[in-house]
Parts: sequence; C-alpha cells; structure tokens
Amino acid sequence: MIKATIAFDIINLSLSARNKADGDKYIYGSMTRSIKKLFSERKLPLDTRATIPVIESDGNILWIPGFPVADSASPKRNSSSPRFSVYYMKGLSNNEEI
Repeated sequence: MIKATIAFDIINLSLSARNKADGDKYIYGSMTRSIKKLFSERKLPLDTRATIPVIESDGNILWIPGFPVADSASPKRNSSSPRFSVYYMKGLSNNEEI
C-alpha cells in the first residue's frame, strides 16, 4: 500500500484518477518532469505504466503513486491547514515495483 498526504485546500471541486496522457507534466522537487520520462527512468514495463493512476483535481496533477506528492499539493510543514490521505494498493507480482 502506498500513501500520500495532500493539502486539502488545493482541491478544486473534486478529485479524480485517470490514466496518463501524452504530454503530462509533473512538478515535484522544484522540477518539472514528464510522466513518460519518470516511468522510463524507473524502467517500468509498458503494461505496468498503463495501470498506474494519475490523481488530479481540475486538471492539475497532484500525485502519482510511487512518486512524491506534487509541490503544489504538498502540505506545508508546521501548518494547521486541513490535509487528507490518499491510498493506492495494487497486487504486484514479485518482479514489479513502483
């Protein structure tokens, strides 16, 4: 099981999960990276890549399981603003990692 804690105030109306799309960019660690490149660097098989959800709100990618929460969605340290947790669980074969 993988868990992410996301700042609640970043959510616009709803939260959704979808497959990655061509040209998707993900910002974490103060760097913008393409999701395609992230998956490629981790050497994830193509069939595995197709099963990893992209969690977004109003078109803004907040989290991809196996990666850090996007900078814009990361709760600020020592902040009392609301936050919530998102869990991702998938049966993995012995050779798969996220």
